[in-house]
Amino acid sequence: MKLVKSDGGRSKYFRGKNAGDCVVRAICNATGRDYKMVYDDINRLAKGERRGSRKKGISSARNGVYKTTIKKYIENELGWTWVPTMEIGSGCKVHLREDELPNGTIIVSVARHLTCVKNGVLYDTFDCSKGGKTCVYGYWYNPIPRAIRRLYKHLGLTKTDEDMSIDMCGAIHIVGMNNKRYVLYGANRKDTHGICVDNMEVLSRDALLDVFDNYSVLYY
Repeated sequence: MKLVKSDGGRSKYFRGKNAGDCVVRAICNATGRDYKMVYDDINRLAKGERRGSRKKGISSARNGVYKTTIKKYIENELGWTWVPTMEIGSGCKVHLREDELPNGTIIVSVARHLTCVKNGVLYDTFDCSKGGKTCVYGYWYNPIPRAIRRLYKHLGLTKTDEDMSIDMCGAIHIVGMNNKRYVLYGANRKDTHGICVDNMEVLSRDALLDVFDNYSVLYY
């Protein structure tokens, strides 16, 4: 698997190289978010974790993050969708290999590590694929680009992702030809700004809901 060495922006803020910051690194490589912002967000969420006798303290953006906090950040704050590839007793079905993972940008969960894969290319500080032998537990993907492609297909348009302005948040903003604005919010998204698509034909609320699954629509 091809490797692009990237620390997600850590070197911009910290000098240390031997950090257990794979969660922050993978998120930043996948989303383009600022490293320090994600770093601080993870530590903020960690303060709300439950403490117990089996836990060795709370999550740390630098030294390791518990699964509950990883899930809360990627799914609730980013709005990304989890796809499991392995269940208890099922054995390893998907490996960290280009030909076994989907195209696009995904955050991949392997044993005690998160990493980022973009169109079959690994973005990390080291090659964690072990020659394609590393087992993948599951991965997260951003459903927004897929939803946008569905909308364009529905309208018979050919505009590509590269023609759009995509920010790091969650909602889809559509500006109709009569300047009426539609905002599509996915489940669990908070304080979102979204993807801005200009000069689209105006669709009714029902038509939008027919195109998008699990979205609610607001007008403004």
